[in-house]
Amino acid sequence: MQERQIQLLEIIATCGPVKVSELALRIKLPRATLYRSIASLVACGFIEEVPDGSSYVLGPRFMRIAMLGLSSANLMQVISIVVSRILDTYEETVFFARLRENRIEIAGVQTPTDQSQSYIYPGLGERPVHACSSAKAITAFMDAEARDDIYKDPFNQFTTKTIIDRKRLERELKAVRKNGFAVCNGEIEDGVLSMAVPIHLDGIGVRFCIGVVGPDARLSAKLDNGAHDFLIQQAAKASPLIVSNWLDNAASARSSAR
Repeated sequence: MQERQIQLLEIIATCGPVKVSELALRIKLPRATLYRSIASLVACGFIEEVPDGSSYVLGPRFMRIAMLGLSSANLMQVISIVVSRILDTYEETVFFARLRENRIEIAGVQTPTDQSQSYIYPGLGERPVHACSSAKAITAFMDAEARDDIYKDPFNQFTTKTIIDRKRLERELKAVRKNGFAVCNGEIEDGVLSMAVPIHLDGIGVRFCIGVVGPDARLSAKLDNGAHDFLIQQAAKASPLIVSNWLDNAASARSSAR
């Protein structure tokens, strides 16, 4: 990528939406050269035109790449208010997961402070893409080709409930897209139940999810018919927090570079 294209990305990241006339004032280039640079960035998905066609904003491909650099610990701090609401409501372990390269990872876990009972701790790191609720909540919103890149055949069968048939899994992912949440009930470990909901980011898609996990005997009673609605609401509140954090980091990086 040429230096002038990097400069365009920096300006749009911190000031967008930006009109071509403003870009021309900030970057001293011949109009023909400026338009070629813009066209190149649009073609690769790094920037895109706003609906009225007069300005440019960061494109989904660039945003997806940039999101990979966000610290998991920082993200957990950013959405801490959402995590706290879920903890207060269900009094069970809350987890936050993300797509990183070609794997789904549990990026953060928070257990309740009440020490009078034990809680499920799902651990951190890579999760089985065909069984974990967090993985299903994210992969359901990927296209089939992208899922092919992260699926690892043959699927491991952890329990008798583990789905190892690809067609059956695709049907379940279709239900996740329709209902807005994913469930793992004894698919990785007998007696363990989890529910996860995707975090939709405007212009980016689903790269994160949030959910709750606990003993089936205890959590199933708490996850009544309206449980997924509450989790979906909290995921919607987490979305702008994540995007705002990324934009703040981009602005800080731009300021420091001056």
